[in-house]
Amino acid sequence: PSLRIISEYAFHSTSIESITIPSHVSIIGPQAFENCHHLKSVTFSELSEIDQISEGAFSESAIESISIPTHVTEIKDHAFSKCMNLKSVTFSESSELSIIGACSFFMTAIESISIPMYVTEIGNCAFCNCSNLKTVTFSVDSELVSIGNLAFYSSSIESISIPNHVKQIGENSFHCPKLKTIEFSE
Repeated sequence: PSLRIISEYAFHSTSIESITIPSHVSIIGPQAFENCHHLKSVTFSELSEIDQISEGAFSESAIESISIPTHVTEIKDHAFSKCMNLKSVTFSESSELSIIGACSFFMTAIESISIPMYVTEIGNCAFCNCSNLKTVTFSVDSELVSIGNLAFYSSSIESISIPNHVKQIGENSFHCPKLKTIEFSE
């Protein structure tokens, strides 16, 4: 029998520096790696069975980059919030992600993000205070419907192209001083 669940607070506030998540782990509990200030590297197996990243799972850690496994359908609230060194977040071409939760990447150092095709919702403050975030791209076939309040608040986005399925853009979503160009798909 192999490891399937890493429970909430399992490694909270430890000094681990790197971890490889075994392929059969399907759940990483809330705050499992929160406050791991030395945790720079998190690697998921190519065949990872994980389908969600729980609330605050890696918040306030030192992660520098993360590749989200294919079968993750939801990144829960605060999953990577205040990961001040997190510059790169990547998704596979066949990503099944549908929800990016509230504050999930709040106050990170992300410089660009490509939102996967099946994402329907970007939560409140999802990329709020990401001052290095300059580029946000959406798939041509994006299924995005909702962009939450303050979603990209205080980022450095200079231009944005809103996908055609978007029905709601929340309050102060694009309160971005450097934003010059907005395009709406027809």
